[in-house]
Amino acid sequence: MALMMNHYDQAYVWDFVSRTSKPDIYKLVFEGSKMAEVTKLWSGDVER
Repeated sequence: MALMMNHYDQAYVWDFVSRTSKPDIYKLVFEGSKMAEVTKLWSGDVER
């Protein structure tokens, strides 16, 4: 996921990956070939 996001926006690097809970679900909205919006839809934070 982060590799694809980084292709469109170089702000999505290892720091972003290390801060995400796993699994997460993100909605990516594109305008043409540009990533216009990123929305976190679900966080996988669960107690184990």
